[in-house]
Amino acid sequence: MRIIEVVPKRDDNHRNGVSTADIIKIQRHILGAESLNSGYKMIAGDVNKSNTITAADLVELRKLVLFKIDRFGNNTSFRFVDKDYNLTTGNALTSSFPERVSLTNAMSGNVEADFVAVKIGDVTENAVVNLTGVPEERSGKSLMFNVAEGSYKAGETVRMTLKANDFAKINGYQFTTNFDNQRLEFVGYESGKLHVTEENFGFTMLEEGKITTSWSNPIAESITENEGAFTLIFKARSQGLISESVYVTSELTPAQAYNAKGEMMNVGLNFIGNDGKAVQGFALYQNQPNPWGTETLIGFNLPAQMKAKVSIYDVTGKVLKVVERTFNKGYNSVTLNKGELPATGVMYYQLDAADFSDIKKMILLE
Repeated sequence: MRIIEVVPKRDDNHRNGVSTADIIKIQRHILGAESLNSGYKMIAGDVNKSNTITAADLVELRKLVLFKIDRFGNNTSFRFVDKDYNLTTGNALTSSFPERVSLTNAMSGNVEADFVAVKIGDVTENAVVNLTGVPEERSGKSLMFNVAEGSYKAGETVRMTLKANDFAKINGYQFTTNFDNQRLEFVGYESGKLHVTEENFGFTMLEEGKITTSWSNPIAESITENEGAFTLIFKARSQGLISESVYVTSELTPAQAYNAKGEMMNVGLNFIGNDGKAVQGFALYQNQPNPWGTETLIGFNLPAQMKAKVSIYDVTGKVLKVVERTFNKGYNSVTLNKGELPATGVMYYQLDAADFSDIKKMILLE
C-alpha cells in the first residue's frame, strides 16, 4: 500500500479579486450588520491568518488595494479546503480545517482529491481564477466629483477640491488619480466631509504621477451637493489647466464606487468652468454591455480634437486589435464585434491620448 499526501498551493497575485467592496463587506461583518454567510468567506476574510476577523485584516486589505504592499504579510493568496469537509461559519476559524489529503493506493488511478480554493481577501468572490473569469457587474451608474476648472502658473499652489455630485447613499469608492508630474508636484491633501486620513491614500508612486485612493463606510453616507469630500494640493512646476493635468483612471487601483444597493458604479471627474458648465476632460468608460457576446461599445472622452489609440489585449499582454485615428472633442466611441477578436475570455482595453492613459477590463463570452 502506498500513501501520497496531496497539498495544493497557489501564492501569486494577492491583489486578484480584492477591492474596497471586500473591505465594506468585512466592516459590516465585524459590526454585526451583515455577517459573512459561508465558512469559505470567513477564511477569505481572515487576511492575516489569525483565526479571527478584525480591524487588522481591514488595514492590511486596504494597503493591498492602495498598492502600499503587494502581498499579505502572513498568508498566501489562496488557501485550500478539502471538498468533503463540512465547513461552516461556526468552525471555519475555530478549528483546523483540512488543507491536505492523504491518498491510499494512489498508483491505482482510482483515487481523487478535490479541494475548494479560497482567494484570501475576496469575500465578494469575484477573483479571476481562469481565463474565463468572473464578470464584474456594473450598474451603468457613475459617481462623479465636481472639480473647479482653472489655469495655473509655475510656483502657484493648486488646490483641487473634489466636490459631491449626487453623492447619495454611498458605501465606498476607490480609484487612481493620475497627474502630470512635469507640470504638477503633489504636496499634500486636506480632509473634507468624508474625514479621510493617510490610510485612505497610497503615495508610493508620486514620482510617476499616481495617487491611489480607497474610502469606505459600512453605513452608507450622503453628502450635500457641491460639498467638498477632500482636497488634493499641488505645486505648479509650469503653466497649465487642471482638466488637462489631473485624471481619474484605473491604472493601479480600479475606479469603482459602491452604493447602498450593492451596485458597482464607475467613478469620474466633472471639471466645472466659471460659467457653471462642465468642461470636457479625459475619461475612459466601462464598455457596454459587459460581459458581451456579439458586440460591445467602448466610450471615452477627449478635451479637444486629437489623435488617440484604443488597444485590446489578452491576459498575457498580447495585442489583439488597435484602433488609432483622430477623434473629436468630447464623447467618442469604438464598437467591437466578436468576429474581430481571435479569442474569448478576460481582456483589457487601453486608451492612449496625449499624456493620458487608462485601462479597463472586459469579458468576451464564448
